[in-house]
Amino acid sequence: MEIIQLYQTLNEVIPNWLNYSEPETIEILLKSKGVDVPDDVSNMINALKTCLTIETPWISPHVFENVVDAFSGNIVIPETLTLPPLEDIITTVDIMMNIREFPFSAEIGKYIATVAVKEGLLALPDPIAFANEFIPNDTYGLKDEMLKRVEGIANIPVDYPYNETPVEIQLAKLSALWSEYVRRTGHA
Repeated sequence: MEIIQLYQTLNEVIPNWLNYSEPETIEILLKSKGVDVPDDVSNMINALKTCLTIETPWISPHVFENVVDAFSGNIVIPETLTLPPLEDIITTVDIMMNIREFPFSAEIGKYIATVAVKEGLLALPDPIAFANEFIPNDTYGLKDEMLKRVEGIANIPVDYPYNETPVEIQLAKLSALWSEYVRRTGHA
């Protein structure tokens, strides 16, 4: 079940769902009303409720990561740093921006930049472009070149025949990230 669909279902089927403290209670109520509920819905409900009631997911990298894991259907392990992939992060940021307007902190930007560098990317597209300022500059000017090209990433086909140059390797990675984002969200 997608998060936005879950959010809409909760609001329609259980209008006062935010008043329940336990996600299991909400899950039982959904099932009693004939709604098909996946096994991982408790984590999703907790993450959704957290995003709707407090600002911490936009401020704390630890809470943000738990929300990313929950929204992506991954196991949430609060006391462990999991560094989810950028595909999960970009999708979650999009969802968070759609359910509530709140600016992301510099700490979240640094967290996303860390994941980007770990995955070998020097520039990121919207909606996670706010993290670009925290990606360190390289000595060859590759980051500057990628920042110029990142806006046009939507126009590059995934099966574009890339060469083995640093710029084209970055473009291939960005194109794959963008393609997965579009597949998951339907945005273009």
